[in-house]
Amino acid sequence: MSFSVFDYVALSDVVVAHHLTMIMNDDDVCQGINLSGGQKQRVSMARAVYQDCDIYLLDDPLSAVDSHVGKHIFEQVISSKTGLLRDKVNLTL
Repeated sequence: MSFSVFDYVALSDVVVAHHLTMIMNDDDVCQGINLSGGQKQRVSMARAVYQDCDIYLLDDPLSAVDSHVGKHIFEQVISSKTGLLRDKVNLTL
């Protein structure tokens, strides 16, 4: 499965698009902008999914996000029925 620009836009919806564009080169700070733990978590998830790997090992991927954000990430990314990783091997710890 390869990702198109449309998949990337859908993924950026999960990750908060304006933060993703500002931090593609740095995990913590870009141009004086600090990211919260939840924002870092979403960016890491977006980067992982965008790599289009065959196997994903996710270590507590929803730990730093609020419950409603976690539900959204689970449904849009992790879920074996509706998520972007539905056709991939996904090991979630």
